[in-house]
Amino acid sequence: MRLFLVVLLAFSACSPYSEGYQRCYRYYSHKKPGKRMCPTDTFVIFLVDARHLDYCNTQSLVKSMAKHPSDGSKNTDVGHAWIYIKDEDRVFEGGVTAETGRIQPKYLHGVSYLSACGDPNPARYFFCPQRDGHLELGSGGHKPTYAAKVNATPEQVDQIFELIESYPYSDYALSGRSCASFVAEVAAILGIELEVRQTIQIDPVVCFRGERAVMWTDPKYGVISIATADRLERSLVELVESGDAEDALPWWKLR
Repeated sequence: MRLFLVVLLAFSACSPYSEGYQRCYRYYSHKKPGKRMCPTDTFVIFLVDARHLDYCNTQSLVKSMAKHPSDGSKNTDVGHAWIYIKDEDRVFEGGVTAETGRIQPKYLHGVSYLSACGDPNPARYFFCPQRDGHLELGSGGHKPTYAAKVNATPEQVDQIFELIESYPYSDYALSGRSCASFVAEVAAILGIELEVRQTIQIDPVVCFRGERAVMWTDPKYGVISIATADRLERSLVELVESGDAEDALPWWKLR
């Protein structure tokens, strides 16, 4: 746990975020007003709780996880994404989640454990699946930072429910299926392409106050592509601004 404690606790008091970080999230403060949601008989709402983390490098990411830029919380939450479906007969709200820590260590804890054991590539744990992935009904306690509504046909809704019933929830992974990628798969059924993946450079060594922790010696662990709530939020904002979806956040807050 040494790496986890040294890095996460120390970075919680780091300096303000970079100009690059400010540029990355400028879309949110400068987003254009979209068409307000009008309830219809059959529709899907894509919801996201984006934590606006800093993906510039490993240390900036860990820093923003240790102390969230949006509200200063220190629970290492990386956000969430889920869906809300309504047709004439059914209402469903839920999404994919994992990392309960009951079956295996959470990602940061697993990396910290491997580092403490002297593993030459602790970052390899970031590429391991979390076998506790499951369908979570409701929002999981999250409040959306953005929501986009798209009309759907009854046939499309049936296809979405088929996906929900057959989805390989236990195959959850940072580099594979996650809550954000699940939302993207649902959107694809509606003929919508949502960009949700971000490429992150993993530093080979993390240093702080003389402490040195090796993250990897094998370069194949130096880059990881993950689906994030932050990237999904940007895609949803762009979808509403283009007129291909309606802004559902005001409706959601008042329902």
